Amino acid sequence: MKKNLLTLATILTIGFFTNSTVAQSTTKSELTNATASAHLVQPMILEETNGLDFGTILLTDKLAGKFLLTPDASDDGVLTVTEGGNSAASVGGHKAKVGLYTVKGSKHSGYAVTLPSTITVNSTGSANIDEMTIDNLKLYFSSTSKIDTAGKLDKKGDDTFKLGGTLNIGADQGDGLYAGTFTISVDYN
Repeated sequence: MKKNLLTLATILTIGFFTNSTVAQSTTKSELTNATASAHLVQPMILEETNGLDFGTILLTDKLAGKFLLTPDASDDGVLTVTEGGNSAASVGGHKAKVGLYTVKGSKHSGYAVTLPSTITVNSTGSANIDEMTIDNLKLYFSSTSKIDTAGKLDKKGDDTFKLGGTLNIGADQGDGLYAGTFTISVDYN
């Protein structure tokens, strides 16, 4: 009798594991509405209409100074002295102008602009190389009519933005023309 019970228990145990395995292998799940997509965009094009230009600044003293050129809805922006005693007066008709840039790409797309934290400009045409920095860079977007870090392309895929910043003039800064280059990049966001 013990042998028969042991055989019966073994058969039931084997049957239990066999049924569990069969039950697991026949159970499946299906997803019938899985998705796939693609978003095609035009290559972005960035063009400089005019560069960032602080104009001609009259050095009325030998003190260090800061000149803020704020981009806004106007073509030129607003130039103000934020530190120091130098005059922000235009001399010889060379007025300050914010940088103006045109962006082209896929219509109605948002984009972001990447700028350096500082731009260095060096004196040109003199034996003594002197430099100044431009920092506190700000962008004004036509699409949003505000200072921001991102814009939106219109229904034709166009937008413009203006660039301003703070020119830092050192104490006893040498006179002359200062110029430099820097990198701006745009990308979809």
